[in-house]
Amino acid sequence: MKIQKQQLIDVLTTIRPALAKKAIIEQATHFIFCGDKVLSYNDRICIATPFETDFICSINAEEFYKILTSILQEEVEIKLVDQKLKITAKKLNVLLTTEDGSAILKMVETLELDRIQKLLKPLPTEFRKAISLCSFSAAKDMSNPILTCVFVGDNKVASSDNLRISEYTLSESIKTTFLFPATSAIELAKFELDKFAISPTNNWVYFTTNTGAIFCSRLMSDDYPDYGQFLSCNKDIEIVLPSETIQLVETAAILACGDDDQNKEVEINISNNKLRCRGENKLGWIESESDIKTNQTIDFIINPIFLLMILTYTHTMNFDESKIIFKSENFKHTIALKAKE
Repeated sequence: MKIQKQQLIDVLTTIRPALAKKAIIEQATHFIFCGDKVLSYNDRICIATPFETDFICSINAEEFYKILTSILQEEVEIKLVDQKLKITAKKLNVLLTTEDGSAILKMVETLELDRIQKLLKPLPTEFRKAISLCSFSAAKDMSNPILTCVFVGDNKVASSDNLRISEYTLSESIKTTFLFPATSAIELAKFELDKFAISPTNNWVYFTTNTGAIFCSRLMSDDYPDYGQFLSCNKDIEIVLPSETIQLVETAAILACGDDDQNKEVEINISNNKLRCRGENKLGWIESESDIKTNQTIDFIINPIFLLMILTYTHTMNFDESKIIFKSENFKHTIALKAKE
């Protein structure tokens, strides 16, 4: 069958987040063509999106994607010949080994993707923003698995790693409570979301997008810690960060330590009526400062990308001896401070 190359690339780009980096589960590093849709599955998340083909097979994702993106022609012909996928374009012929996909499709069948359509309910419009903000504060260390999750309860979305707490208040309640991995939330926040459902027969949550894709994530069954008492300050000293703070953070972020965007860190120091922002990694360090109207002394570490997101809501933070809190109309973020020696 003849296929528009870019259309297929766009579809495969959508489902790539559900590919496993290593094939711990059979075919978890494959694209699965099902005739009416294409999907990927890694036991933590599954993403399926509509796409019509006249063949059904499982194919290694990395090589297939690289080949497609290297083809210059806009139209390609793809067909299954003796369990091999043949790709034809002008002056190009490719033959790739496939698998039947039955092993991973048995796992996907338990998700009951067709049945879940009847259970879908609208999501609040800010849900995507809420999980994007809150995913930064979830723990990376699996020693306490519940803290690696994003909590969704009624009109609250929250996360914490015991040193930080983020909470977003939605404009309306979703009338249910669930926990799902922050790693899933990070990928989910890249999609334009419209509806969701929780299956009554398995431990998965489902989200649909405005393009017809379905994003499925495993849930965690546990009670989330009560964090409410940590979202207010005892003395509640208010500090207004200077307008130059955004520029300081952007500059420090150039040399921020951290392997990826979620793990980058910069140091913020406030003392002697100065705000200093410092980024340091193996290449060197960079520090810049601005005047600030406070005689308080405060030191904390924060993700620069996350701080820049916060600064679009507010330049005001509240402070006591144990923590600082950024507050806006519907978002709060607490950072615990080190005890003074």
